[in-house]
Amino acid sequence: NLWATWCVPCLTDLHTLDAYFALYAPDSNVPLKPATVRLETYTSAPVDFAVYAVDTADVLTAGSNARPRAIDTRHRTPIARWRFTPPGGYQYQSNEIAVPLAAREGFFVVEARRGNVGEQVWIDRTRVGLIVQQSPGHVLVYGADLGTGRPLAGMRVQLLVDGRFVTRKTDARGILR
Repeated sequence: NLWATWCVPCLTDLHTLDAYFALYAPDSNVPLKPATVRLETYTSAPVDFAVYAVDTADVLTAGSNARPRAIDTRHRTPIARWRFTPPGGYQYQSNEIAVPLAAREGFFVVEARRGNVGEQVWIDRTRVGLIVQQSPGHVLVYGADLGTGRPLAGMRVQLLVDGRFVTRKTDARGILR
């Protein structure tokens, strides 16, 4: 049969779609609520997740054109590992995935891997709320605990000054000028 001979090599390997997925983290993340990331994918192939505690300096760089850098996780120990299998089928789907951080605070990298393809997102979980007012030559920062509403005295604040980070602390009222 000429038709059967011609069509067999034309079949698409649907597992090539496994390499296409995206990972997103919300803009704000407080330890008062469960941590989640959003996984967008086209297949139901399982995705392996890991979350790592990292120093913000490992990811962020000073300068207006600097981009966050990926973290090499090969030699790091994850806080948690888990596997998520999206619902069945070959179709676009968006899933909210719980990240097992409980009420833990800090800066975290969440990595999703499927085969040799990986994506990372960063989560900064903090109870700190900031109000910042800036004018030429002047910056005012107010820090408060989002759980209690009280000012954060002695809170360490890093500012970007002339392409480098400078560390200062808030006063007894939670204010830095």
